[in-house]
Amino acid sequence: MKDRIKNFFKDNNRIYFLLLILFSTALLLYRIDKRAFWMDEGAVVEYMYLTPNPFNFLISYFSVPDNHPPLYYFLVIALYKVLPLKEAGIRLISVLSGLGIVATVYYFSLLLFKNKTLARMAIFLISISSYFVLISQMARYHSLSALLALLSLYYFAKLVMEDYSKKTFNLCLLFSFLTAYADLPHFVYIIGLFNIFYFFNYFRKKPFVELAVWIKGQVILLLLYLPVVWLFYLRVFKQGDGGFEKISLLGRTFLNWAADFMMYFYAYFFGENILPWNLPAFIAGSAVSVFLIIFLIKVIRRKSPDLRSLFFLIYLFLGAIVLNTVFMNYADPRYNFIVYPKFVFVAFPLFIMLVSYLIWSCENFWLRRVVFVIFVAVQIFGLNNFYQSKNYLNASYFNDFSAFKFVQDNSRPGDILITSGDLNIGVYDFYKKTYFNKLSPVSFLDPNAVEIKKGVRYWFFATGSDGDSGSGSASAESKIPEGFNIIGKYESVPIDPVLKKFKEKILHRESYLYKYGVYLLERN
Repeated sequence: MKDRIKNFFKDNNRIYFLLLILFSTALLLYRIDKRAFWMDEGAVVEYMYLTPNPFNFLISYFSVPDNHPPLYYFLVIALYKVLPLKEAGIRLISVLSGLGIVATVYYFSLLLFKNKTLARMAIFLISISSYFVLISQMARYHSLSALLALLSLYYFAKLVMEDYSKKTFNLCLLFSFLTAYADLPHFVYIIGLFNIFYFFNYFRKKPFVELAVWIKGQVILLLLYLPVVWLFYLRVFKQGDGGFEKISLLGRTFLNWAADFMMYFYAYFFGENILPWNLPAFIAGSAVSVFLIIFLIKVIRRKSPDLRSLFFLIYLFLGAIVLNTVFMNYADPRYNFIVYPKFVFVAFPLFIMLVSYLIWSCENFWLRRVVFVIFVAVQIFGLNNFYQSKNYLNASYFNDFSAFKFVQDNSRPGDILITSGDLNIGVYDFYKKTYFNKLSPVSFLDPNAVEIKKGVRYWFFATGSDGDSGSGSASAESKIPEGFNIIGKYESVPIDPVLKKFKEKILHRESYLYKYGVYLLERN
């Protein structure tokens, strides 16, 4: 055992790898409990409280499913039973998935480009990305599904780059299967990418897997996928889709499609905490992107030996975002382009691998270092803004505890909390002892549960929206149910003034000033 440990630390690359993993862990755990659960995270918490036993959860889920497959919820519930660590405990699955992505990025880069230094650079660059930390700290399925999809892509790449191995093929199928039970779109994307690439090579008479073996694998995946199809059927056709309107923020115009594609590069490069009108950071980042395009052109022109791997990586990245764009526009157009990147989060580590390679490919010693330093500086600037909850593009993710503290300081025994989609019963249960110990909840989702009485005060949480949901409300305040007067309020997470004007120009109506609001109400 001692000899193994000594041999491990004799390998400098392993030491660097371990240090980078520890570095990434520290960034992912830092201030993870400093944000309250936002609306979609609240859905996870609700499942956790309604069905605290993981096996009971599966039973209930297959009768009344959510929009997403059950794997993520099951893991959160199972882990929380062992590690009740408040916000950090519920978000831990995403953190662990993020670390898995970091490790996979290293081995994926090594597989494609056979360079350990480049692979370590990719680890470093993804670790300091504010976008990566944001999604990997979020109590949602995005990080887990991206990890499983990335592992599936990794083993697919091994099939392409190396000789056929039954073990590699089976691992590709395994992680594809797990992806299906974590997220429907990610599964659709990787299966689409696999089959397009396979049959393109098959008809060129360059198959890397025998046709019979390949088809057998796809049939197995299809059969294993059937329970997810049943869940999808129940959710959409039996239960409805949550009452959401099928609308698109910009419509299916050229502007809409252009905004869709630009948003991926913006989010993956700048994250959610650098606004375009932050000129020093934006200009610096834009300059780096120009140089990366130049590096790409030069690599292609000089016919680098890595060209096959580079084109394969570009195919996976661009293919994923194209499939996601089409899927989101036609399958679920209620979402606007700002949130598109997180729904294909697997594309982000591919993007970082591509950036790392292009920086490494620069033959000019000093230019390579200048571009690297500027890229790192932009990421650190965005990361600092993220930890301080500043300059956010999507205010939804930056809910703080100030509204909860307002309720705690101003509530009194006998007050009633009206729960809704903006603050569901799960979140109420989670924070009851800390902030809501004087309140009794009733559900606004059930009109009969809200009996408006004189002399009783009601607390109501609401979230501002941009018209991409069934409510179409511009402000949190406009969501207050009829029959109430506002006698006190606290609004938080203000929108950037420039962003507000921009949204009003697009939406042709007034935008909200604050993303979140809590209102103290009484009967008219």
